[in-house]
Amino acid sequence: MRAQIRRNLPEAVLESLIYLLDNYHTSEKSIIENALEACTYVCWKFADLVRNDSKNANGDELIDYSINIISSFKEVLPKLIDWSVQLEEITLAQSFFTIIRYVNLFSFILNQINKETDTIPNVSFRPSSVEPNKSLVEKLQRTSIQMYTLDHRMGVLFPQNEGVFADSLAVVRAISAVGPSVVEPPFDSVQNDDYAKEECKSWEKLFSLLSNSHVLLEVYARQFANTLPCFNSNKQLHTIALTDIDRRIFNACKKIFSFPVADLHLAAHLLFSLSKTNMFKTLKDLRTWALTKKNVRYTLNLIRASLFVLIYTSQELTTIKQVASWFDSTLWQKRLFKQGVNLGNTQLKRETVFDLCAEFAKLILPSSILKEYCDETNGVDTASILLNYGIELCKFSSCLSGPSNTERFALCIETAKQSFEYVRAEEKSLLIINQTIRDICPYNYEALEILVNKMKEILESGVRLDEIADRINDAYVLFKFLKTYTRQGSIAPIEIRWYRHFVNPKYFDTSLLTKSGPIEAFDDTCGSVLNQTTISGGQENQQKEMSLLTEASLPPSSQKRLPYHIFTLEEKEPIERWQMPFIYSEVSIQNVQ
Repeated sequence: MRAQIRRNLPEAVLESLIYLLDNYHTSEKSIIENALEACTYVCWKFADLVRNDSKNANGDELIDYSINIISSFKEVLPKLIDWSVQLEEITLAQSFFTIIRYVNLFSFILNQINKETDTIPNVSFRPSSVEPNKSLVEKLQRTSIQMYTLDHRMGVLFPQNEGVFADSLAVVRAISAVGPSVVEPPFDSVQNDDYAKEECKSWEKLFSLLSNSHVLLEVYARQFANTLPCFNSNKQLHTIALTDIDRRIFNACKKIFSFPVADLHLAAHLLFSLSKTNMFKTLKDLRTWALTKKNVRYTLNLIRASLFVLIYTSQELTTIKQVASWFDSTLWQKRLFKQGVNLGNTQLKRETVFDLCAEFAKLILPSSILKEYCDETNGVDTASILLNYGIELCKFSSCLSGPSNTERFALCIETAKQSFEYVRAEEKSLLIINQTIRDICPYNYEALEILVNKMKEILESGVRLDEIADRINDAYVLFKFLKTYTRQGSIAPIEIRWYRHFVNPKYFDTSLLTKSGPIEAFDDTCGSVLNQTTISGGQENQQKEMSLLTEASLPPSSQKRLPYHIFTLEEKEPIERWQMPFIYSEVSIQNVQ
């Protein structure tokens, strides 16, 4: 090999080294030292070739030379490292480790250039479970569910995913020019200061070429260069390699978190490489970026990586708990979004869940999901939330009458039934449900049946409420009768007149459970509604009013059903004004079975 070094044949030097290692099976220190001398010489020659190439302005020679040299290096270095470790020659092993890190960086760059480099294998190990990109047809042929394990997340983002270089030859020249900096310089230490400055300038040129477009390669190059003697020869040069490294890692993490399956290990490794102060600053910047993007996937990826980093580096339990709480709410935000509920993180705070029931009802969110969310949220009364949700569903079901909403109506009623299964059998629930009945459409027997049956169930469970117990029992009997009764005649004007008063909008604006103060008496509230308008006038006004009443829109179910609420009036004036005329027009001894 020394003869080939004297003849200035670097490629032949490595070929001889490959032949020597293939035929030598016993590790010897002399062989390893000679091998290090050969590798050092080849790294020196990179700079000479760059100078010659710049004069000839022919980049093909440099690229071809680099491909051959890097491939040869990859054959010999692993064995040399193994032999050095076996002989416990730590200094020699460290020298080979430095060279192989340079070879890895060079190999990544060669894989990026716009040239056929299939002969160069990937440097990074890719787990067998991480599959390369497959065609759409192959993806569609998968029949099993894909589990994104840790192995599947590793290696998702490689430098080659960042595309080709704008000026490939300039990058290859730059990485070649820094080759001598990874090995011992070929002269006395007296000249080392000037030599170190020149090598640092060469590295800075490489950094500038990798900047912005190839963030991963730039971070890798900066972190590697920071370990080299040229940057550690004096204090002035020591910080140059890591200048603004936190911004580079910030940009790299943005790319990582934007992937559908993010390589969280890579993100955590990059964050761990920062000082504690810069790491926290970068995490805060990433949080601002994620919130600005308003993408749940970006946010979840960031939180997962942040939790991993914080648990290992921080003793601030308060911060860790805050991030964990953020993770829970964001995970629920994603899950609810899949159900059609698009809510921001702040809307999922504990104090607003109660008010969101009306929005959930419009989307008919499965009650099991809402229960699971409440159970996992500290300080939330699950039973009260589900009671309010069931009530909102019953109200919303009244808006779904008609043949076009048959399926949604049935789903809404079924979901309401499931919600009421979790309601506590207590006096408060009974009073709330009793008051809620007046807000339900009088022809919506499906929703009324849920409420009436639940009141009866609570009453029979042992809850004593003597002042309304008889009324609840009467309501139960009344509903059973109306459910089996079919309207005999046409809809009378008195019924339409009463219905127009009944559906006063103010009874649909607020949730009963959010009202402050005592629950109003049923009779007083109903009487105040019915007394708002008095119909009077001569025969002409009456005919005009009758014409308007016949055009009033009643629910389709009113064609066969009687309005439930008109039978629950108890005060004298509304009974005489509405109930009795209605009963006389519809019910008789002959049509009551």
